[in-house]
Amino acid sequence: MYARDMKEAIVLDLTALRASADHNPRIERQMVLLFMGVAELCLVRIQGLVVRGDSREWQAVLHDLKGASAYIHATELATLCKHIVGSKDDAVSRMGAYTQIREAYEGLVISLRNAGLLTRATQGE
Repeated sequence: MYARDMKEAIVLDLTALRASADHNPRIERQMVLLFMGVAELCLVRIQGLVVRGDSREWQAVLHDLKGASAYIHATELATLCKHIVGSKDDAVSRMGAYTQIREAYEGLVISLRNAGLLTRATQGE
């Protein structure tokens, strides 16, 4: 079930993101920048929890990243987080999960860049 869901999940539903932002580039940019801030914090927290974190905190941070990903319609990352929450919770599993999350996030950043959402010009700098 997990592998099938991931194959069907797209990295970023740009059409849905733009619709959520009322097709306003400024709102779209703000949504993406908000996501990036939350995601970066979550990734740091996840990395720190791989070996020494408790299960509740691990699940909470995965839930936060899942929600942030869903907010910008990053379905692959949101689906991955959803599946990890329900999976085995030990240091080895967490390390594998962190690696998968990091790879999915990096792929998402590439998609955001390719869509012109992370360039200096679109950020108004």
